Amino acid sequence: MYTGLVVDDIPFNQIALKMMLKHYNIEADSVFDGLQAIEKVKLKMQQNCQIYQLIFIDIEMPGMDGFQTSKQILKIIDIKIIYYFYMLCI
Repeated sequence: MYTGLVVDDIPFNQIALKMMLKHYNIEADSVFDGLQAIEKVKLKMQQNCQIYQLIFIDIEMPGMDGFQTSKQILKIIDIKIIYYFYMLCI
């Protein structure tokens, strides 16, 4: 089973995406901003010695945007094989 992380400041988007992912047997955590995402990645690595295989990040968020968040996450983990899906709702 894959694990994912949904990063979006809109609760409805988090719920909708998590429901879609569950249909494909992907268990996902969710957070509201970039700083929470970074902390969630660190926590997962410390607790389980694992990383998320999929990360869905909203591009436009208050504070740290999706691109800045992904750069910070890549600094934390040693491997570069993580799939990011950037999201933008118009």
